[in-house]
Order: sequence, then C-alpha cells, then structure tokens
Amino acid sequence: MDQSELYSRVIKVSPAKPTREKNEGLGSKLAVWEQAGWLAQNEISEEDKLAVAGDGGNAGAAAQQPPMDPMQGLEGLQFAGPKPKPE
Repeated sequence: MDQSELYSRVIKVSPAKPTREKNEGLGSKLAVWEQAGWLAQNEISEEDKLAVAGDGGNAGAAAQQPPMDPMQGLEGLQFAGPKPKPE
C-alpha cells in the first residue's frame, strides 16, 4: 500500500516495529545495563574472558601492579594548569 493513492492523496506506509516493554529502551526508569535485552546483546563470553586472562602472562603481570596515581608528583606545583612557556 506504500505510495498508493486513496481519495487523491498518496499513502505512506512504514514497516511495523515490534512492541517493547514499558521498562525497556529510552525513556524507561531502569538503567540500560539493568535491562534484560541489553544484557543479552552485550554479555561477555567466557571465551573472551579467558583470552584476556591468558594472553601469555603479559596481562597478568600488568594487572598485579597498581595503576599509576595521576596526582603523584604534583605536590611542588604553585598553580594549576599548563606549564608556562619560557621566554
């Protein structure tokens, strides 16, 4: 029926969309990661978890060290912002 004429007017028809639950998608009161549909699409497989954990031991050594503190070494600064350019 798309683009057909009825009473001298052209009819525009769009394909139907599946109905969704009240608590799913945009406008819901639940966070997107708490929705069942999002979890089903974005679940991490066991194969991916094992690949990250066992990549030759490189990731294991890096994972044991604590991350570097970005605030370390800033105690001696007098002001915040970029370093002034020498003239």
